Amino acid sequence: MDMVQEFSCKTAGAAGCPFMVRDENTDELVRIVQQHASRFHNEALDKEEVMKNVKQV
Repeated sequence: MDMVQEFSCKTAGAAGCPFMVRDENTDELVRIVQQHASRFHNEALDKEEVMKNVKQV
């Protein structure tokens, strides 16, 4: 059974953004975060950058 992982913009330093995602699939979580970062923060994040701010829940 996979562990649930969580990413939130607040934890990553974007205090004013309420975005948070939880997923068991790491690749899917990274893809969702990358799409959000591109669309709402005009940032291109690679997988390593996303994973720095992912925690197990």
